[in-house]
This record gives sequence, structure tokens and C-alpha cells, in this order.
Amino acid sequence: MSPHAGIYKNPRWYDIAFGFRNIKKECDFLVACIKKFSARKLKSVVEMAAGPASHSIEFGHRGLTAFALDKSTEMLAYARQKAKKEKSRVRFLKKDMRHFRLPQKVDLAISMMDSLTYLLTDVEILAHFKTVAANLKPKGLFVLELVHPRDFFTEKTSFGPVWRVRRDATRVTVNWGGFSDRQVDPITEVVRMKAELTVEENGRKYRLRSVAPERMLTLSELKLLVRLSGVFKIATLLGDLNFKQKLDNSRRSSQMVAVLQKI
Repeated sequence: MSPHAGIYKNPRWYDIAFGFRNIKKECDFLVACIKKFSARKLKSVVEMAAGPASHSIEFGHRGLTAFALDKSTEMLAYARQKAKKEKSRVRFLKKDMRHFRLPQKVDLAISMMDSLTYLLTDVEILAHFKTVAANLKPKGLFVLELVHPRDFFTEKTSFGPVWRVRRDATRVTVNWGGFSDRQVDPITEVVRMKAELTVEENGRKYRLRSVAPERMLTLSELKLLVRLSGVFKIATLLGDLNFKQKLDNSRRSSQMVAVLQKI
């Protein structure tokens, strides 16, 4: 079962909830990563735990070979229809991100929106790293978008936890992982993260709730896991999907972005 399955089973509302993101700008950053660190043009990409697959669909529009992986049947069906509607060529695969094999090796792998933290143990993360590396071309990149480590330790989160998005006649209010709502296991460093979507549509109100375990991943742990994997090195660490923002404890550093390169 996918994390936050209760919400994932309503993929259109989930897509609206995260519709504030500037996907084109984020994809421009990812293209620039390949140019900067791999010294070549981006031609192929895999998006893992892809959800609505917005990045894959954008890359498909640009003529790239794009693969989108997810475990959720409902989300994959929605993403396929979305790609078809937007006339983007994407190959969708129902796969577990810990173990998969693509039809071809790619230049870039991406894990957006903190998806890595659904892998709860070091063993799972290391298996994932090795699987990703096996599907990358030489000097290929793996870009991880993760929550800023301070968000696990302070009530002043870098983003949210409450926001609202409106699309046409649908309004979605999101409450995702408020500090006081978290249940933390200090031994395993696993957080039971609560999420809630309140949807107002066609004069009716719907409320979706879910709880899913997520791994607390600090910078030092990430560095150690990358080293232990034996398949990646850290090309750079950033505080946003922006080369100008370094990873630090300033408010502008709103997340932890790790660009890993296959060795």
C-alpha cells in the first residue's frame, strides 16, 4: 500500500493540493544540473514515487525519454490520463522504488517532495540507492528533494504545514504534518505524519485524512548513507532547487536538496 493511501486514492485533489509548484522552473533547474555536473545534454529521466508525474510530463513535452514510477494504481491511472490530455509522452510503470529495472539507462533520476523518507530503514535506503545507480548512465545524477532537517526539531517549519490552493471551482486546504501532530519514535527515527485535505467542490465539503510513517533524515545521516552505498558521491547540497541557495539554517534555505552523482 502506498503511504498516505487514503489521500492518494483521490489523485485529482492531491494534484490540486500541490499545484502551486512551478514545474517548468524546477525542470529547468534539473536540466542545468546535468549540464553542470555531467557535462552533457539531458535526454532521459526517471521520476520515482512520481504521483501525478508533473515533472515527467513536462520533460515529455520537451521531447525527452521520460519514465514515471509509482506503486499506486489510482495515481498511475490519473497520471496517464493527465499525460494524454496534455499530449506528453511518458512511460508509466507500477514499480517499488527500492527494486526496479528500466528498459534503458537514463541520465537523471529524481525523487521529489520528500519521497525518500518513505523508506524507513538504512537497509531500504541503501537498496534504493544501488537500484537507482544501476539504472543510471555513467556520471548520471540522482536529485533528492528532502525536507530541511530543522523541520524535525522545531515548530517553525520551513514550509506549511497549512496552505490553500484553488483550481477552477475546486478549493483544497492542506494540513500536512504539523509539528504538534507528529508522533516520533526516537529509537527508529520514524515519524507518524498526519495529513489532511479539506476539499470544497460543487457546494460540498470533503475531508480526507491519513497517517503514514516517514523517516527523519538528518544531513549527517544522508552523507553517511551516500558514502556507504558505494555508488554515489555528493555533487552539491542546496537549500532549494536553485544553485544560488546553499544549504544552511537561514530561512531562505527551505529544504535539503542533494545532487548525487554516480561513481
